[in-house]
Amino acid sequence: MANNYFQFKEFKIIQDQCAMKVTTDGCLFGALIQAPDTLTEALDVGTGTGLLSLMVAQRIPSIPIDAIEIDKNAYHQAKENIAVSKWSSQIKVHHTSLQQFTNDKKYELIFSNPPFFKDHLKGKNAQRNQAIHNELLPFDILAIKIKALLAHHGYFWVMYPAFEMIQFIIQCEKVGLFPQLEYTIKNQSNGEIFRQVICFGHNKTKGIKSEQITIRNEQNAYTNEFIRLLKSYYLGL
Repeated sequence: MANNYFQFKEFKIIQDQCAMKVTTDGCLFGALIQAPDTLTEALDVGTGTGLLSLMVAQRIPSIPIDAIEIDKNAYHQAKENIAVSKWSSQIKVHHTSLQQFTNDKKYELIFSNPPFFKDHLKGKNAQRNQAIHNELLPFDILAIKIKALLAHHGYFWVMYPAFEMIQFIIQCEKVGLFPQLEYTIKNQSNGEIFRQVICFGHNKTKGIKSEQITIRNEQNAYTNEFIRLLKSYYLGL
């Protein structure tokens, strides 16, 4: 049974009302997100517990972040987690879907850890189904909406499993968003790639920088690279 909370060095995530709990790959994604020097506005699509917004806020204090969440329980939990953090005035949580989210802003930084299963069998938990199946936020709609909300010099960071990322890249290129930087993630060096993190932008590049990150070494301890990335967040690192 998952813990009802996850304690970080500078904030705490209560997660008993959220279908998707704090995960190692989610934390790694939050640590990988980079912001452009011109950053004045950021958007978190599908904030869940509020984890990514809090991780970004810790690293980039004072930058306003809009965090949107469609699930009512997760929305309230994100609001509570953010309200008791030192960045409560920096992050505003909105109870809405991306499709219904309207804003005159153009964001220099958008990030999302979206639902990704497509055409998979669903379980009995409707809230978890919504959190992990992409019917409510399919690849093409996500790409179109991000294109509309992203500033011309902005960047969009997203994490998907490797197979789903291939499909999402196709949809992004159709609307004029192109990979700029890629991270492939493995649990262990001899394992398969199970997540990809890609930074998208408006400019098409001839070749993108690609790095591989391994979470654990052969002794099942965190790798030095993982420790470097998560040291500011994880207790005990």
